[in-house]
Amino acid sequence: MFNNPGGKIKMIAKTVFWIGCIAALIEAIVFAYGSSKLKWIIYGMGVKTENAMDIALLLAFILIVALGILASWLSTIVLFGFGELVENSGYNQTTVITNSHPPVVSAPQVQPESKQEQKPVSIIPEGMIKCPICGKIIPLDSVYCPQCGVKLKE
Repeated sequence: MFNNPGGKIKMIAKTVFWIGCIAALIEAIVFAYGSSKLKWIIYGMGVKTENAMDIALLLAFILIVALGILASWLSTIVLFGFGELVENSGYNQTTVITNSHPPVVSAPQVQPESKQEQKPVSIIPEGMIKCPICGKIIPLDSVYCPQCGVKLKE
């Protein structure tokens, strides 16, 4: 049911478009049939407008079909665009359902140091010292380390 919702929305939009086109064609045929009866009634009264009436009916038929197709297209373009948006949003329903818990992040693998690699030398600013226990850089005149609390001077 929830697989490919964007594609399903777009398929509904296409179906609605084609149904609208068929409805416009049927409406134009019904109009032409009704107008042809009107034409024969007018022609039967002795009015000689056969050529002008035929051209007007043909133009009206074409106009009804064209406007019906245009109206069908305009009414489904928003629905099709919404389907395209859902399809291309990158939202993956399966991921949301299967991953209800946060992912477990494993610790990075530590590679053993080779004998050729050297540890970087840390430069301690002037007037500072490095705590021998925790390694925090602290002022030279400190009695206690603020990080680990070890007594530095006696």
